[in-house]
Amino acid sequence: TPKSTVTVNQLLDEWLASKARLKPKSVEAAEDAAVAVRAKWGNMLAADVDSADVQAWLNAEPCSPSRLHKLSQCLGGCMTIAVRRKVIDQSPCANLTLPAEEAHEPIYLSTKQVAAIASNAHGWGRDRRLESRLDAYWSPMIWFMATTAVRIGECCALDVGSITRRTVRGKKVWRVRVVVSKTEKPRDVPVSAEMIALLDLERPASDPLFVTPLGHRVLKDSFRARVWQRALTAAKLGDIGLRIHDLRHTAISWAIADGADVKMVQLMAGHRSAKTTLDVYGHLWEGGLDDISALMGKRVDRRN
Repeated sequence: TPKSTVTVNQLLDEWLASKARLKPKSVEAAEDAAVAVRAKWGNMLAADVDSADVQAWLNAEPCSPSRLHKLSQCLGGCMTIAVRRKVIDQSPCANLTLPAEEAHEPIYLSTKQVAAIASNAHGWGRDRRLESRLDAYWSPMIWFMATTAVRIGECCALDVGSITRRTVRGKKVWRVRVVVSKTEKPRDVPVSAEMIALLDLERPASDPLFVTPLGHRVLKDSFRARVWQRALTAAKLGDIGLRIHDLRHTAISWAIADGADVKMVQLMAGHRSAKTTLDVYGHLWEGGLDDISALMGKRVDRRN
């Protein structure tokens, strides 16, 4: 029948169109998965997609469990559309075996560990020869993420003009305006004067805040592969599963250790609610219970 001539490419277009109203981050993830599915299955007829072949494809993909689930959801979504349109009788993606998605436990770094990473985050010229190495070139960016809790994607999107100085309660303070955020809600994050001293702000406001040695805006995937992983190895921290996102966790843990309350951390992190903050970081406040009892003890009037 004419319906049997429907290709996976056609179904992919329909599947992607159904994601158009999602958050930009979700749309980007769907488009990214669609690229891989299109490369493998795009020109094939939907009726020719076999469950065993799909399973073999996923088994052979050298990627994380999370990525495998996204690929399966993409192709599976296309096959669901095919079933709904009666192109096929049942989806070949219905009973696939996938590894469980890994739950990443936050890792909280010490100041010494962050310093080790930062001091080994080198930049390189175009030819990548040893004599063109820029020692600790990326140190400001590492420290920025470790002290502001700004995510790597948010950090890459910042411009020089994102850093402003304003008066709050009669005091001059520095703020970074995070516009491109996971929650799509802009937020202002405090930045220390010591951190400001490490930044080059004597440039046009539209310039990227952090640039590569060749003057380009930083791409998070390139930074992860070319800078982060190498810095971890050089700092002898490459075997504990550290992610760039752990710099965010570290910044929040430091803020809590320095006395920040739940609301302050929520605003700093950009969480939608304080409940999210407590669900992820609530245990970090438990250490303050003994401090409270010590303070309460000072109120005891021993004369009565």
